[in-house]
Parts: sequence; structure tokens; C-alpha cells
Amino acid sequence: MDRSPLNLLAGLWAARIVDGYATRARPAMSDGARSVLLDHLTLRLGPAIADTPVGDWPEAANAALDAWEDEARTDRPRVSSFDEAAGVVRLRVPG
Repeated sequence: MDRSPLNLLAGLWAARIVDGYATRARPAMSDGARSVLLDHLTLRLGPAIADTPVGDWPEAANAALDAWEDEARTDRPRVSSFDEAAGVVRLRVPG
């Protein structure tokens, strides 16, 4: 696995998203699904973190979530914002 600072930062944010996502997802996510989603988000967040302001990260995160979801649409959580100072990702349930 890439241990560059950018990838480590993307992995940190991806883990926060997966934690919030898994908490709100119905049905509950398996550990395997969480691991696959973590890898998927880490790969896709890196470019956004490197090249765009934090205000644009939710769009990149949600696009990655959309790509990962291969099931019929349900009320899955979406990223609403990142707070760099607090190290927090906020999620919302659509609808």
C-alpha cells in the first residue's frame, strides 16, 4: 500500500467517512464491505485532497460513494462537509 503522506491523509479521511457511512447504512455493512469501501475511498480522495479546496471534497467523496454503490438506490448517507480543524466528516441521510 502507498504510504505517502497524501495517501495516509486520504486514508484517514476515508476511514472517517466509512465509520459515519456504516453507522447510518441500512442494512448494516459487513467488515469486508467496510474494508472494500475504505480502499475505494482512499484511492479516489487522494486527488481531491491534493488538488481542490476542502469545500470541494464532499463532491469527490460522494462521487466515490456513488461509484461504489452498485445496488438499487436507497437512503444511503452522503458527505455534507469536512472540518479540517476538528478532523470531522459530517454526513447526512438524503430525503
